[in-house]
Amino acid sequence: HVHVQPPRALPAALRVARRLPALQAGPGRAELDQPHAGDLHARVAAGAQVRAVGGALGAEPGAVPPDPIAGDHGLITVPHNTMILQYMELLGFQPAQLLDIYKKATKSRYPSLFFRTVYYPQPMRCGSILAPPLFLLRRLVFARLSLRVVLADRRDVRQPRNAKNVTAALRAEFPDAEFTSHLGLPVRKQIELFNAADMVMGPHGANLGNIMWCRQGATVLEYVPAKTGNLCYYQTASKLDLQYRIIMVDQAIDTPYQLPVAEAVRHVGAVAAGAADCR
Repeated sequence: HVHVQPPRALPAALRVARRLPALQAGPGRAELDQPHAGDLHARVAAGAQVRAVGGALGAEPGAVPPDPIAGDHGLITVPHNTMILQYMELLGFQPAQLLDIYKKATKSRYPSLFFRTVYYPQPMRCGSILAPPLFLLRRLVFARLSLRVVLADRRDVRQPRNAKNVTAALRAEFPDAEFTSHLGLPVRKQIELFNAADMVMGPHGANLGNIMWCRQGATVLEYVPAKTGNLCYYQTASKLDLQYRIIMVDQAIDTPYQLPVAEAVRHVGAVAAGAADCR
C-alpha cells in the first residue's frame, strides 16, 4: 500500500506523491537517496517497492513513457551511478523516468524532490534490507532474467523423432529463453549446467540422472512411456523439492514416438510464467 501525502509530510527513505488537487501538477514521483558504500542494494530494494506500485510510478517493461515533464507517468530520482542505473533498467524503469538531482540539487530548483534529511524505516545498520522488499526485489529481478532450460537429450530411440521440431518451436515461442543440450559436455560442465537450470526436459532414462544437481524449486519435465515407463525420476525430484511435470507418451519404452509440440510449449510457458519461483 502506498500512503499518498504531500512529499514534505512523509519523512521516509521512500516518498511517493501522486497528482492531487492539493499538490502541484505533475507526474507521480519517488525519491531514492544517495547511497554510500555498503548499502547500494538497500536503495535498489527501495526501487523494487516503487516498481511494485505499477501504473502509478513505473512504466511497464518495454513501454515507451510519455514526455517526463508533460506526462503523467512516474518519475524516480536516483543517483546516476552506473550500477544503480543498470538495476533500474532491470526493474523495468525507462531512462526518461530516472532523474539525477544530487549533483546540482538546490531547494529552489527542486522544491518537491530535495530533502535535507532521510529517515530509514528499519532499526538496522546500513546495508541491511527488510525481508518484504528483499523478496520483492528478488522476484522482480528474477522474473526479468532469461529462462534457462536444459535439454536432457539422448542419441537413441528414446529421443523424440521430432525433437528438432520441438526445440525449434520452443525457441520461436520463447526467444529470450536459453535452450541448451548437455550432450557432449564433460561431467563437471554437465553438473554446472543442470545446477543453473530453471527447467530440465527430456525423455525417460539416465539422461535425467543429472537432475540430482538441480537447485531446489527447479522444474523437471519428463516424457514417460505410458505402457512400460516408471516414475523413478519423480521420486528423485520429490526428494530434492523439484517441481515435476510429465508428458505421457502412448508408446512402450524404446519405441519410436512423436512428442506433442503444443503440449511441450504449454509446459515451458507455464514454467516461464513462474520462473522466479525457481531461483
